[in-house]
Amino acid sequence: MNELDDKQMDEDVRRLLELAGPRQEPPELLRARVHAASLQAWEELPEPSRKARFVPIALAATVLVSMVAALLLMVGQDEAAVPVGRVVHVQGRVDVRGDGSQEALAAGTLLTTQDGSSLAVTMGASTSLRLSASSSATIQGVDEVWLHQGRIYLDVADGVGLRIVTPRGTVTDIGTQFEVALGGEKLEVAVREGGVQVEFDNGSVQARANEGWGELLRIDAAQQLHRQPLSATDARWQWVVPAGGSFTGATVHDYLAWAARESGIELDYRRDIVRVRAQNSAFTAPEALPRPAGLAALISDVTDFRAELDGHRLLVDFKR
Repeated sequence: MNELDDKQMDEDVRRLLELAGPRQEPPELLRARVHAASLQAWEELPEPSRKARFVPIALAATVLVSMVAALLLMVGQDEAAVPVGRVVHVQGRVDVRGDGSQEALAAGTLLTTQDGSSLAVTMGASTSLRLSASSSATIQGVDEVWLHQGRIYLDVADGVGLRIVTPRGTVTDIGTQFEVALGGEKLEVAVREGGVQVEFDNGSVQARANEGWGELLRIDAAQQLHRQPLSATDARWQWVVPAGGSFTGATVHDYLAWAARESGIELDYRRDIVRVRAQNSAFTAPEALPRPAGLAALISDVTDFRAELDGHRLLVDFKR
């Protein structure tokens, strides 16, 4: 093989890469797998003889390019084939664009809501996503969402390190309920339960909630941080559309546990026997979720239990 042959092989590889086009960077695990497989294939080639010392090099280059292309194609097919979530609630005009369907959202699906509209999606086993009106977000996977504009609310029952990526900063959950709002050059992060890690140009900070009080972080256009306390029942949360409730054959406890979490309040049975009875008492749930004060009145009116709101706690006991 001479210098002209070397140049021709380089040109062939360059053209192959151009034809493949740009794509997302593969995961680190895949990189390691490709490197290990390529190295093994190289080492298994026979030692070059004096008569054909350049032939194995050309063969190895062809093998490496083929293996990388095949592995990247397999990863792309796997990512597209595994659903990352499903739409469970639609109100008004929404747009869902992606390779999957509303019942099986694919990675890379773009969600957009119009004025007066909202959308709810379940992701994985324990994550609920709500998108407010006039908002846009892309679900990159079960552990990452890109917020382009508007408001998004996440309820992550089990901490999975879910990341909300915005042009103004990145928010990572620590097992929590929180909202991220992006408007122009300003970013707001509201924590209702648990905690989040927020990374932005000027640093990194955590925000947490405790005993019915969370925090509201504001990062302005100059990347300056402002923070203030925020109640778990503040009017700010009222846009969050309840989702995920299925109460066919449900009990009083099933409904109360769901309603309390959706409302940002703590369910508090006054005695263990009350909890046991609630777990074995059938209940017909209303179509709409009432506000916390209305929830207490509903339980007191239509069940054998008495409920009252005490700050951020819903106290439940037997009727006297």
